[in-house]
Amino acid sequence: MLRGTTTALLLGIAEVNAYNIRIPWAENVPRGWASRTLGITEESDVYFRVFAPGSRGYGDQAGPGDQCSLRVSPTIWSSSRVICGSHPTPSQCLAARPDLGVNSDTHFSGYTCTVTGGRRIDEMAAANDGSAISVEVWHNKLTPVTDRRTDQLLGTCKLAFELIHQNPLRDSSVEDDCYVLDALQCDSTLRSSTTFGLKICVDQESPPPPAAA
Repeated sequence: MLRGTTTALLLGIAEVNAYNIRIPWAENVPRGWASRTLGITEESDVYFRVFAPGSRGYGDQAGPGDQCSLRVSPTIWSSSRVICGSHPTPSQCLAARPDLGVNSDTHFSGYTCTVTGGRRIDEMAAANDGSAISVEVWHNKLTPVTDRRTDQLLGTCKLAFELIHQNPLRDSSVEDDCYVLDALQCDSTLRSSTTFGLKICVDQESPPPPAAA
């Protein structure tokens, strides 16, 4: 498969109608509020909410097989973030290059969720109707319990399917079916953080084996 080719990605996913959405890391996440009233910020404790194409947002699934839109990622605590500019260079940073910046302050994540069934992605992309995977980036302000009422939404990033064959997305990652979103693909506080980046991958599941004759 050629890297960044829309046809290969979308047709491959359409064939099996099942795919995983993966967030390997976010770099240079802006500081979050410790106290907005007092103007005090702190290093962000980050977690993600991923919304599959066709989802209408929090509490709404794209379909019965959407395991992403109702599932929140574990929190990546600021104390566990990796400073890639430190010496010697951490192995996680070396493995993530060249997608990851040399001096990036990085929250590494193993978050993956699965979508099966529902409307095919190639149909949504062909419709050119703005279908996208949305990723909300949150700062967990208080406790290990994630709560939209108290936590801070730093911004939402979108991987729009009609744009993945165009630069800057097309050549944003050296890994097949992965894309590095920058501040311009995000909104709110993330958009004002010019060095922010988030890597998102869409991994198709293998087609089922042919039935025995």
